[in-house]
Amino acid sequence: MDTELDNFRKEAIAKWNCINNGDAKTANKHYEAMNIIYKKMKENNSLGKLLELISDLSDEVVLEASAILLKENCELARAALTQLAGKRGLIAFTAQMVLEETERLQ
Repeated sequence: MDTELDNFRKEAIAKWNCINNGDAKTANKHYEAMNIIYKKMKENNSLGKLLELISDLSDEVVLEASAILLKENCELARAALTQLAGKRGLIAFTAQMVLEETERLQ
């Protein structure tokens, strides 16, 4: 796996581990790290690589990659978020909120 993708994946999983353990401060640091990776990939015109993570085995990774790709109006990201939203739990709730907020802002 590409180093940027591997780092993004690790940050996404770490963020959700922190959220699940009630550590919002550290979760925000992981979010910022993912955002830096996103900006770097955007500058290098390599955001398409994030599409690999939409089919990741980790729902946390799928959610984070899809939420970022949704900023780029990616229909595959919207479909992945819709699928996650149909599940149960915090990831499903977050996916639903991302979809609703994106729709509201458009």
